[in-house]
Amino acid sequence: MSEYVWIDNGRGRQIRKRITNEVIAVSDFPCPRLMLDETPPLTSMADGKIYTSKAAMRQSYKASNNPKGINYTEVGDDKSFTSPTPKPLKRADRADIKDTIERAKADVNRGMYNHIE
Repeated sequence: MSEYVWIDNGRGRQIRKRITNEVIAVSDFPCPRLMLDETPPLTSMADGKIYTSKAAMRQSYKASNNPKGINYTEVGDDKSFTSPTPKPLKRADRADIKDTIERAKADVNRGMYNHIE
């Protein structure tokens, strides 16, 4: 549902704006999306301990919380979460383009495709 209100623009004028009060659902499920702190057991590279909490593991990356006293940066290397490197497109040469156009013209002349007017 939307309604209109008058808003002062700060220069002595008022502007009529539409305010929407609609709640847009992210999904069909009737519950909010939750970001959990739990994770399957992971070994911290900073101190070698096993953690099931993301926050606790990130704390181990700070210099004050690991035995080496070094600040670490969390960097992901899991290939399943990254998109593959796109392959460069092969540039078609003029002979291939001309051949493709000639074959398409021949198909249209034979009646393989409907004529568009």
